[in-house]
Amino acid sequence: MKLVKGKTLKELVAQAHAEGLTGGRTEALLQVFLKLCDAVAFAHSRGVIHRDLKPDNVMVGSHGQVYLMDW
Repeated sequence: MKLVKGKTLKELVAQAHAEGLTGGRTEALLQVFLKLCDAVAFAHSRGVIHRDLKPDNVMVGSHGQVYLMDW
């Protein structure tokens, strides 16, 4: 499996709440969520169900890449 460096969605949400939830930060988190929805929709279109979808299993890379982990 590929080594993914970044932060979990759980860490990003906690950081946003600690530092203040601004409009830009809210938009960035929503962009992550939309990419996550695309990944889940693609998996479902192929008959694959994740079964452990949670913020701890979503990694966001340094350039905004979103990875759904723990398949």
